Order: sequence, then structure tokens, then C-alpha cells
Amino acid sequence: MMFFAKLLRFKPRGKSRPCSKKGELSDINRSSAVTVSANATHGTSVNALTSPANVPISPINNPVLNKAASSANSPVSTDKFRGDLPRFEGKPQNKPKLWGGLSAFQKVMNHAVGSVGSLKAVVNDLVECIEVYEKAASGREEYKILRKELEGLFQGLIPTFSRPLPLDLTLSAESLCSSIRKELEQVRNGNNKEVQVRHIETIDEADQVLQSYRRIHAHLQRLTLNVNLTMWATMDDLATENRLQQLSFSGSVCYNSAKALDLRRGPVAEGTRVDILEQMLNWVYDPLGSVYWVSGTAGTGKTTIAYSLCAKLESEKKLAASFFCSRLLPQCRDVGLIIPSIAYQLARASQPFRAALCQAMIEEPDAHTRLPEIQFNTLIVGPLFEVRETLPDNMVVVIDALDECENEESVGQILELFLAKASHLPVKFIVSSRPEAGIQDQMGARDDQVSSRMILVLDELEKGSVQADVETYLRAALKPMNPTEAQIVALVERTEISFAYAAKAVRYISYDNFRRNPRARVETVLNAKSWEPQAQKDL
Repeated sequence: MMFFAKLLRFKPRGKSRPCSKKGELSDINRSSAVTVSANATHGTSVNALTSPANVPISPINNPVLNKAASSANSPVSTDKFRGDLPRFEGKPQNKPKLWGGLSAFQKVMNHAVGSVGSLKAVVNDLVECIEVYEKAASGREEYKILRKELEGLFQGLIPTFSRPLPLDLTLSAESLCSSIRKELEQVRNGNNKEVQVRHIETIDEADQVLQSYRRIHAHLQRLTLNVNLTMWATMDDLATENRLQQLSFSGSVCYNSAKALDLRRGPVAEGTRVDILEQMLNWVYDPLGSVYWVSGTAGTGKTTIAYSLCAKLESEKKLAASFFCSRLLPQCRDVGLIIPSIAYQLARASQPFRAALCQAMIEEPDAHTRLPEIQFNTLIVGPLFEVRETLPDNMVVVIDALDECENEESVGQILELFLAKASHLPVKFIVSSRPEAGIQDQMGARDDQVSSRMILVLDELEKGSVQADVETYLRAALKPMNPTEAQIVALVERTEISFAYAAKAVRYISYDNFRRNPRARVETVLNAKSWEPQAQKDL
């Protein structure tokens, strides 16, 4: 990986060197990848990613980017981005004259080409928040340093977005924009109080504002690396695509693939599983966790929970990859495709990761056909470690129904890899499965990883809570036929808190869009000792 180090060297102050001043963009147009680490090799121990709140501040010097891009002759505006943050009432405040770089970058973004609406919204929101920061930290030396370094970041971004060629933000960059906007929203609203310029009075200490300022600075540093690396990372797009295709990725493995309809895979019913999903989302944003196992026997709703979680994570720009296993599809039960598929999706989510992955595949072109440990180290661990400084926090990989994969031994090896190495990586893993002996033994065997893993056993949830969710689901699903209260109560009892049983009952009762005497079908379900075979004839 020494090739990477010659192109870009970046680390926060105290741990790394500034970006290299060596070379023009034209000198590196044959490179297929770049990295942010000079010391990473596949055998190097991986350190845990530092959270933005603790990242030391250092300016990013990038003369290559400053010289590489030319100004746009005919700027084309992008689609208007409608931000969801509240705006200040009344006449907008004037930007302090000290923020010349931010002001110049805002003007450039107004004419930037490509899908950059979320970054444009970040800049506009930051401009409106400047006075809050100025009032909170006026005269403080640390604030002056932060302001100077932020100004340097904005100045460095101007050439990138002045180009006439479109630049689309990846999921990684979008996630960083989302994190910045959330930070700005907290600063502006503070404890949900009325938004105004005097808002700073609602903050206990100016230190709180400065801490927010540091986190925004850290996010912007990573965002800068993401968009700058996009200019050089993969000059030969065709060669890059050919390498990625070698990973044998199938779209069927994604949670929301077209096959989801055939497999009757979907989200939880509205208003159900609320506590479980909230618990899992809280874990996602907890910096301590790395592996989360959802265990449950058939019918406990593992897949619907995983589906809903993926949808929520995707809406928050946190879903890095998903792999939903299924015995019904060959590509979804092949355990050898799990790691290559995750690598492929990570490459789509992050341009820096794509560059590092392609370089790893140049050096080890057959890694995706090897044992799980070789796959994991070459396609996941190595590239992630190399670009860890560019990635947002709390990106998540979701693997559902792992027990439905073939080759139990390989399944056990993958779990062992997750448990042993996930705590050192800038992504988290959520795995769901039945509590089969091999998987259960792996999840409970590593006492040294207890602090970094979480286990949720669906079968141990309080019965009353599950029953309430089943009732909510049945009421919503059967609403078109207007069932009686007695029928609902009886159906809830009949399902025996099994979501799978309840779903089958609903499919039978609602057959042909409730046009086949649904009330008689309700009675069939309630009275038959075993109604399921008859139901299957109509499904």
C-alpha cells in the first residue's frame, strides 16, 4: 500500500502528517486509488476510530486540489434542496466579515454542478449559525484557531466545486452532511426553545458551543477528504467497475430488493415493535458497541425488524450495507458471498473506500474467492483501516437470517471475525438469526468482547408487549373487513404471540382483496384445529 502514501497523507494532529504537497493532479491521472494512511498493511493492528468529539484539530493543506480545478465558465444550478431545519425569524443577520472563506464557498455552492443539495444546505445553515458561535466564544483564542482552520477548509473546497463537471456526493459524504446539520440544529434550537439570535442565552456555558464547533470541524475535515479524493481516486472508471464486478454482487441480497416482494419481506406494521427499534437505534449511536445480535425462533419477527431498521438507517444515511439471507435464493444462501457483497456496497457508499478496495484487489485479485478470514482482511479490514479518517461515525452493516446460509462452519467463521475485529473498525454489524447451537455458542463464547456486543433475545420479551403488537398489527391489516372486537380478541389469542402465524392468518382472511367471504375465513381460522393447510391452497 505504499502507493497510497505517495498520493495522500492525512491524520489529525499528534498522530499524523499533513497532506503531501507533492505532485499535480495531472501527474497522478493513472492512479486507481488513494489512501489516508502511510503505515497501514493488511497485517497491521487496527485502532478504534476516534469519535468527532475527540478528534484533535489540525488544518488540511491541499495545494494539489487548490491548483487542479478550474472555475466553471457556464455554471449550472442544481435542484433546489429544501432543508428541514427551522429558520431565523425576521430579517437575516449579516455574516461577520471574518468569514470570507465561508462566504466565498457559499457563492460557489449556489452554482455548483451535480447532486450537492445536502452540502449546499449545510453551508446555508452554517452561515445562519455563525452569529451564535461568535457571541458564544467572542475573544476566546481557541475559537479563533478553529475559525481559521474552518476557513482553510472552505477555501480548499472552492476549487472542487468550481469545476464545470458534476460532482455527486456518496452516501458517506451525505452522512457527514446529515451529522453537521443535526449539530447545527441543536445549537440553533437548544432544548427545543424558540429560535432567535439571542438563543445563546439558553446554553449554560460557551464551552458547549465550542464542543459543538469542534465536532462540526471534525465532520468537515472528513467531508473535505471525501470530496477531494473523488477527484483522483479512480481515474479509470471502467477498470474500477470491472474489478467491482468480480465480487459477484447480486442485488437480491439487499433488504429492499425486488425479490423482497416474492419473499413477502417487508417492514413491521406501523405502531409495532417501537421499543425494540428504538433500543437498536440507540445502540447504533452509542460509540461503545460494535456487534448486535438479534436472536429469535421462527415467527418472532426477526426479518421484519431488520427490514424496518434498514429503512430507518437508510433514511438517516447510516446504512452502509445489507445482506438478507434466504434459503429460497441461491445467491442469498451462499455464505461465500456475504463479505464480497458487503465490500461492494461499501465501495458504492464511499469513494475513498472504493479506491482502497480496488488497490487491494490489484494486489490480491483472487481474495474474494478465498477463505472468510482472507476475504474479511483483504476486502473489508484493510481498506476500512486505510480510509478510516474519511468515514462518518456509526455506519452500519445489517445481516439478516444468517442461519439460512449453507455451510455452518463458514457461518461460524464469519461470526468469529465480526466478534474479534469489529470493535477496531469504523462500522458496526447487526446480525439476526435463529438461536442455533453453532451461532449461539459463538455469540456467547468470547468473554473479552462482552463490552462491545449486544444480544437481544426476542423469545424473552415480555408476553404482554408482544401480544399488544400482534393486536395492533391485526387491527390495521383487517380494517377493510371491519372485524368485530370479539374476532380481534379471539385472533390475538389464536396467534399465540407469533407474528408469522398472524401474518399467515391475515393473508388467508384477506385473500383476493377481501372478496372471498372474509368473515367465514375468520371463523375457519378460529375454529379449525389446523387451518393452515387449507389456507395454503388459496395463497
